[in-house]
Amino acid sequence: MKAAGNNAPADMIKPQLHYNLPWTFRDWFSAEGRGLNVNDPQFGRWVKGSPVGRHQNWTAEYNRRW
Repeated sequence: MKAAGNNAPADMIKPQLHYNLPWTFRDWFSAEGRGLNVNDPQFGRWVKGSPVGRHQNWTAEYNRRW
């Protein structure tokens, strides 16, 4: 996202990149007929990192639900 000029908000504490399309399933998303790249900046967003936003804790649940 930084390469695309989408930097984290200046006031965000410990910013981390979150993939809205889970990176864990990148092969599924990029398969024939889908052609989605989970690393495309349009599918990412900045979130508060740990310990402030506990991103690592909710990411596992997010992936499980997918």
